[in-house]
Amino acid sequence: MLSLYRATLTENDLVMLNGILKSAKVVEVTSYGSKGGKKHSYPITLKFEGDKQLYGFYVSNKNKAEDMLRSINFEIGKRYSIFYDPTVVTGFANVKQGIQKIKVGDKVILEETNFRNKVLGVFMLGFSTILFLVIMFADKIKKRFAKRRHSKSCLTLTNL
Repeated sequence: MLSLYRATLTENDLVMLNGILKSAKVVEVTSYGSKGGKKHSYPITLKFEGDKQLYGFYVSNKNKAEDMLRSINFEIGKRYSIFYDPTVVTGFANVKQGIQKIKVGDKVILEETNFRNKVLGVFMLGFSTILFLVIMFADKIKKRFAKRRHSKSCLTLTNL
């Protein structure tokens, strides 16, 4: 459901931060899975003057992140406006991921699409509905089967 909610967010629903860019770089964030395995992600992070928080957006791998950082061509000391999703929590390495849009003045230089959230949300909603129906009807079918089985055993005893 959260994915569907995130897919419907507009610029007015996002948190806006307007500031002078202090740094823009790709950082490696290592997290550990429940089975002890390491997982690496490479968000592009932005730091603004007077703000201790790092803001970032997810990129699938290090090469793509570095290519994207070069193509955006951030200028240190320039004023940028970022719009981030308030439902995304601050993750490892103090990075608040979830940037959806970046503007310089009125010009949009980066805008994330919500296609992934829409697809994931619809899939999860469909899967949950099917699972709910299976659980709900499985109990009824189980009771009917048990009733029939019980009635057949009663018939067998009375026929003797």
